[in-house]
Amino acid sequence: MIRFAAAPKSALLALALALAMPGAPAVAKDKGAWSVKGMLVGETKGKKEKVTKDLSGIACATDSGFPRTCLIIDDEQQAAQMVTLTDGKIKAGRLIQLIDDKFDGKPVKLDGEGVAFADNYFYVIGSHGRPRRDKDIPDKAKQDARIAAGLTASSKLIRLKFDPATGEISNLPAVSTALASLIAAQAEFAPFKGKTLEEGGVTIEGLEVRGQRLYAGFRGPVLDTGAVIMSVALGHFFDGKAADAKLHSLPLGAGRGVRDLAVFDNGILVLAGPMQDVPGTYSVYWWDGASDKAKLLKDLPDYMNEEGTKQWKPEALLPLDRNAKGVRVMLLLDSAKEGKPSEVRIPYP
Repeated sequence: MIRFAAAPKSALLALALALAMPGAPAVAKDKGAWSVKGMLVGETKGKKEKVTKDLSGIACATDSGFPRTCLIIDDEQQAAQMVTLTDGKIKAGRLIQLIDDKFDGKPVKLDGEGVAFADNYFYVIGSHGRPRRDKDIPDKAKQDARIAAGLTASSKLIRLKFDPATGEISNLPAVSTALASLIAAQAEFAPFKGKTLEEGGVTIEGLEVRGQRLYAGFRGPVLDTGAVIMSVALGHFFDGKAADAKLHSLPLGAGRGVRDLAVFDNGILVLAGPMQDVPGTYSVYWWDGASDKAKLLKDLPDYMNEEGTKQWKPEALLPLDRNAKGVRVMLLLDSAKEGKPSEVRIPYP
């Protein structure tokens, strides 16, 4: 038997103190993580609400200071949820029903992917993407009907009135389906008609409103010239004005599309990531909203689960504030519980 000499008491004490220190790997705390009070709600099974792991968008009624009244979206929901942001904390609020589509007696998800705010209105957009086939439905006619119902539900832009005096959001959403027709009319999208995201089909994941124009960022398709953002006159959707639709293609890296958009100063922050559902790198760019050029601001670190076996993918981006060191932004991560709200600092554009 091999015997080891006992360590001196002073050495054991030093080791214990080292392990107890905040910087010790075993108990290290993520300095960028925000706490959540209450429950951020995800997919609902029957009457049972589950904690979200599918947050995909956030926007706030003010762009500086705290507290802020904000709206988040989960892509498995038919509703959006109000939240209040204080520095380092998200407080969950009430759900606001957006659609009531059903198929075969069951709710059909909006597949909400982006949220924006402008002039006392919140906007929420569906993916406008073709749903995947359900392997549990062998009947072709029923499968086609289910896909059609899903595409109808997700092909919507929803507007909600915000009252700054009360801090409340209207429960009476206005709905526009005009964007689907504009997408169908674009020659660049014709080769991808009827395709799912896995096949490079149309899928919106970013939304912003700036200067009376709406910007829809596409995760797919990614064209030879880059990721696609469509700009449309905002008045087209709810006031019947001319669309004046324009397509912009930004070089965000090979195979990378838009994962979110966020207005910042006189431009737009673009969250870029893989079009396909594969591990990859994510980055933040700055775009002037008019050209076909984008400036890389920061390559984001990898966000992994606790076991280090799965990548959490940045899905939503919210500017918080700035100082001499740059711009502080909050990220919401797909597949992580309640989005694991995390902050990161990026260079000033």
